[in-house]
Amino acid sequence: MDMHNHAEDILARAKSIGAEAAECSVSSTSRTELNADVGGFTLMRTTFGHSVSVKVLKGGRKGTASTNSLEAEDIDRMIREAAASAEASQPDPAEDVAELCENGSFTDGVLEPDRDILYTRSAEFLADLAARWPKVSLDSFTAVHIRSDRQYLNTHGVDLVSHAGVYAFSAMFYAKDGELTSSFASTGFVTATADRPLVECGDFAELLDGCVAQLSPVPFEGKAVCPVIATPACVEGLIGDALSNFVSDVPLIDGTSIWKDKLGKVVASPLLSVRSDPSDARLACPTRVTGDGYPTAPMSILSEGRLENFLLSRYGAARTGLSRAKSYGDDLVVAPGKTPLAEMIAGVEDGLLLCRISGGDPAPNGDFSAIAKNTFRIRNGRVAEAVSETMVSGNLAEMLQNIAAVSCETLENGDSVMPYIRFDGLTVSGK
Repeated sequence: MDMHNHAEDILARAKSIGAEAAECSVSSTSRTELNADVGGFTLMRTTFGHSVSVKVLKGGRKGTASTNSLEAEDIDRMIREAAASAEASQPDPAEDVAELCENGSFTDGVLEPDRDILYTRSAEFLADLAARWPKVSLDSFTAVHIRSDRQYLNTHGVDLVSHAGVYAFSAMFYAKDGELTSSFASTGFVTATADRPLVECGDFAELLDGCVAQLSPVPFEGKAVCPVIATPACVEGLIGDALSNFVSDVPLIDGTSIWKDKLGKVVASPLLSVRSDPSDARLACPTRVTGDGYPTAPMSILSEGRLENFLLSRYGAARTGLSRAKSYGDDLVVAPGKTPLAEMIAGVEDGLLLCRISGGDPAPNGDFSAIAKNTFRIRNGRVAEAVSETMVSGNLAEMLQNIAAVSCETLENGDSVMPYIRFDGLTVSGK
């Protein structure tokens, strides 16, 4: 498929119906997938898909539409829908398409799948599971090679292409021993090479060990304010929620962000540094082009607690009068600390090792309350029993200020790099 020709044709058609400016994105994805469950391999297939989107501007009015077809009649329909959407919308002086900065083509990972690697790593994982964790039952397992190709063009001359190919492995599992059953746990890992056994990657081994230990959880009694050590997977979710609430387009445009006037100021513990870094070699498939048509670049978000950049898109920057971000919050890397995890745990008399939380979105000010999942009590400096029926609540902004320690160990799952973090002052409640 010649994505460039398709994109040029779409822009020409958009101009023919009166668009003063337009952008389009043409994407192609192929997935070579191997599935398994507790009974063994269940499916191997290769699927292909396309997606096309267009944005047109007429008299300052924006219209968008998309389709998953490259047929001429479907493209025509998409463009007519975008034009109708523009005519029905209100003028917005902040609307435009990306200005020309630097055109280019980017390639990451391995573009063609090696089916032998998919099978070998999958069979190896199933064998390791049976040998090392006989009480664990596999609910689902997917090994997939994903190739994605994307062409972005607009009427300002921007021409950006990205190609990427990665292996992704994911599993959902639980432990069972007689009538005892643990809660579900799930994890995943993305890699360009798949050159190691899965149980040596990401947090597969840690979660499988924890799953067995959760066969006999103990309800958390009462309510207490205590330290919580969040695992890297949990840290990623908490940091992501904070960035979404405080430094992204919507809260900054609406003025609900409690950090809206904090650029250049300290908003978190000096132990916390966060960057969006597509150049980090530990990331298997970084984002090279933003959705609105800019090449990405490394960018510090928090440096030793100081807020250095917002995550504003072109539109968000135009609406707020602030600077557009070099990256929009993908490819997150949190800097490691100086404290070994064992030392962090040893320093907690009574608290939690928090592996996952389940709950709704935080409030605009950062208040949240969520159920602790796959979580353990820490007693007298040691990881003790698994806990159940436990809630964790607090405020994201206050959490980031009340960081007592950051581990020197990090988890590299191919999408991000995260340490363990000890947060003080969270409220934990149970029965």
